[in-house]
This record gives sequence, structure tokens and C-alpha cells, in this order.
Amino acid sequence: VLARRTILASAAKALALIGTVLAAAAARSAWAAPAFTLRSPHVQRGAAFDAAFTCDGADVRPSLAFGNIPPSTTQLALLMIDESVDFVHYLLYNLPPTVGGLD
Repeated sequence: VLARRTILASAAKALALIGTVLAAAAARSAWAAPAFTLRSPHVQRGAAFDAAFTCDGADVRPSLAFGNIPPSTTQLALLMIDESVDFVHYLLYNLPPTVGGLD
């Protein structure tokens, strides 16, 4: 029984060490890839939304560009919600990761 406890304790220490090594490797590897980005030439951070993309204008969707899509991505989804009135403008899903953006 004592030998079994010693083996289990050693195995637990080995697993903890493996977890530490994997975490350190992940921090230095491709797992620490740049974050996914979503950009639009029509939307500027902190600026008011252009009226052309609202019901007061042409009511069209701004063009969007996706960047830094992880290689293992199989599909993308995009949800546009106006939280000020709790309204879903659009939901797109099953987009291929090669789409690159929407015009």
C-alpha cells in the first residue's frame, strides 16, 4: 500500500511538472498567436457611427475585414447587436475562415 501511494504521489508530481512545461511552451509558441481582429474602414474607435450605416441613411452594412484567424478555425460567426435598443441587426454564421471579410 505504501509503495502504491509513493507511485501515485510521484505520478502526480510528474503530471504537475508536465503541466508547467506545457504552459511555459504555450506562452512561447504558436498558441500565443496574435489576437483575432475585426476592422472596418467605416468605423473609427470612439467616433459616432456614420449615418449611412443606419436607418437614417442608406441602412447598409459597413465592410468588414477579419485578421489573425487561427489556423484551426473551421467557421466564423458574426453577431451585430444594438445594445441601446436590444435589437439584433444581423447574425451570420458558418462563414468559411478563408472569407477574409465582408463587403
